[in-house]
Order: sequence, then C-alpha cells, then structure tokens
Amino acid sequence: MIAAVSALPITAPLAALALLLALAVKLSWRVDDDVKAYRFATAFLVIGATLYYGPLVFGVEATSQGYLGWFVQHFTSNTNPGVALIIMWVALVGALGVIGWLFVRIWQNTTRSFTKSEVPKEKLVQQERMPVVL
Repeated sequence: MIAAVSALPITAPLAALALLLALAVKLSWRVDDDVKAYRFATAFLVIGATLYYGPLVFGVEATSQGYLGWFVQHFTSNTNPGVALIIMWVALVGALGVIGWLFVRIWQNTTRSFTKSEVPKEKLVQQERMPVVL
C-alpha cells in the first residue's frame, strides 16, 4: 500500500470527493445563471482545495519544522495508515454515490428529451391533410 509508505495528505480523498461534487453541481445545474448553484460549486471547490493543500503544505512539506510535528503526526498517511484507509473508503463510497446520482440524472434527462421530440404519426398525417386556408 503506497499510502502507508509515502507521506501523502490524509484528506486528499475527501478533497477529490469535494471536487467531484463541484463538477456534479456544474453538470446538473446552470451555474452561470443560478446564484445558489454558483455558491454550491464555489463552496465545494474551496473545501476541496483546503482539504488538499492544508495537509500538503503543513503536513507533508513542512516535516522539518519542529512546531508542526503534531500536524505531521495527524495529517499524513504514513503516520496514520488506519485513518487514511478509512477516509479513502468513505470517499470512495461518496464518489460512487455521486457518480450513481449523475448517471440517474443523465438517464432521466435523456429519456425525457427523447419522449418530447417524438410526435405521434396520426398528428403528422392530420396536419398534412388539412387544407390551407388563405
């Protein structure tokens, strides 16, 4: 397991989940037109960036700093492999949930758009037979 050997940010899977949620918001809502959707997407981006860069800078990159020893001990994957594994599984389940939700939403939108475009043949035939009144 590479997470137990290398010093990686322990919250990186949660950061990836937050960025996937931001992508899901952008794919499912009109972020440019809806203020609420824009706020959700921005919040997920900020949360994802914070969850990744905080432990990366203070836990992985600053290992030589003595006063950050407690942060290094708690927020790197090689010092806490059990917690890193639990966080990874939680993020994986969350990612599968978001992907499943996106799949169902895309499936519903696709079937809805196909049913809207279908016009019964009887209506087309009736429209062609109607005389044009000038």
